[in-house]
Amino acid sequence: MNLKRTAASYTIIDVVSNVIAVAGLWLLIRHISVTAFGLTDLLRTLQVSLVPLVSLNALMSAGRFYFEARDDAERRQILGTALMMQMAAGFVAAGVVVLGQPAAARFLHPSLTMDVALVVALGVPATGMVAALTQAVVLRGSVGGYAALTLSQSLLNLGAVLICVVWWGGGVREYFVGLLAGAWVTAAGGLIAQRRAFAFGWTLPSPRKYIRLGGPYTIAGGIQYTYVLLVRVVLVRLGAGEALGFYAFAERLQQPLTVVVAAVGRSWVPWLLREPAPALTAPRLAARDLNGMVLVVLTALVTFLPELIAVLGGTRYDAVYPVAVLLLVGNWIYFLGDWLVSAGLFVSKQSHHAIWIYLLAYGSAAAFSLVAVARWGSVGAALSSLAASTMVFVAMFAVSRTVWPVDLGLGHLLPGSAVGIGLGIIAGALVPLPFKPLVFAIELAGLHLLRLLPLRLRLAPTAS
Repeated sequence: MNLKRTAASYTIIDVVSNVIAVAGLWLLIRHISVTAFGLTDLLRTLQVSLVPLVSLNALMSAGRFYFEARDDAERRQILGTALMMQMAAGFVAAGVVVLGQPAAARFLHPSLTMDVALVVALGVPATGMVAALTQAVVLRGSVGGYAALTLSQSLLNLGAVLICVVWWGGGVREYFVGLLAGAWVTAAGGLIAQRRAFAFGWTLPSPRKYIRLGGPYTIAGGIQYTYVLLVRVVLVRLGAGEALGFYAFAERLQQPLTVVVAAVGRSWVPWLLREPAPALTAPRLAARDLNGMVLVVLTALVTFLPELIAVLGGTRYDAVYPVAVLLLVGNWIYFLGDWLVSAGLFVSKQSHHAIWIYLLAYGSAAAFSLVAVARWGSVGAALSSLAASTMVFVAMFAVSRTVWPVDLGLGHLLPGSAVGIGLGIIAGALVPLPFKPLVFAIELAGLHLLRLLPLRLRLAPTAS
């Protein structure tokens, strides 16, 4: 398996998908208020976070068991089991949303009425199914299947904004009606196209083995999702009226970086699991190449961030700049800790360490957010997120090096990357737009000279 080629393929697909998403974002924020945009972000976060928790991270376990399977029939059983668990978990989570609506309206957001909750709930099972179908094409190495699923859903989401918000003049509820239709169409089409990849049933290698592997990630994911929701609730309760909307917009601005992080991370763990033991001298070069892909996107974003805010948000979102910078840096640190370094826990089957790492990091960050949001609003929330990512990285690195002593070359990656990112931030804030393309080219040349970019560099002799 060629890691760079696969990661690049996923990255290109995700970039195209993100361009479509940016078009939808540009339309959406021009037709709803900043406060309403914050509510859509809160509800979307709730929608996508419930299924992994209720399903006990079935997709995570399926990914590990898939590469241990003895034949195609067993692999089909594993994928079918994961899909069935995702579907069942989705309907359970939908019931939780509907039954919990009164409490959610009281504690999460007062605008969460029953009709909105019902529409959001109906989209949860479809979201879980699409996640399972996407994981299946990734595990099977079907880049074409991944492109079909990802781009179809992006185009349908764009259509939801065009029809339900722009044309009908709808608000939050109508927006989620459109997303609901798009998710179910994507799920149905993906299931029909991949029907031969699944053997439906509830067979797993061993319930105890499954719980031991998936359980820690379920708990860790629950801690992370709880923190993400808590920050948004704190912004609603302690921040100014538009604080959640500003924070949500800043998170959307880092979407290009998020999709690249997910793309390279999506290739990283399967590559580690596929490679024979002698080839594991390659992770140092692999980590450099994957970090380089992330670094290119991050440097571009921080360099052109003021212009990006002006084009997408207009003057209403001028205050978002410091929030977006902090979240972008935090996302890179999150990539290092929760994708590159934490893979050692997964490969060595020591994932239970993730529980206390997440509990420490996100618990401390949540407590900090109560003070930071009250004092600095959405900037305080971004500082809290940056603190959480930093603590996760430090703890993951400390633990992973004891259970998976593989050199990822972080002693070279960290300082060089930090200098490049810092120069990009300075250029973004001080350099006029006509000179920024030249400055960005100089930044990339400097990173290449520091051997931080995967330009014409072989991953490793054994990686293809």
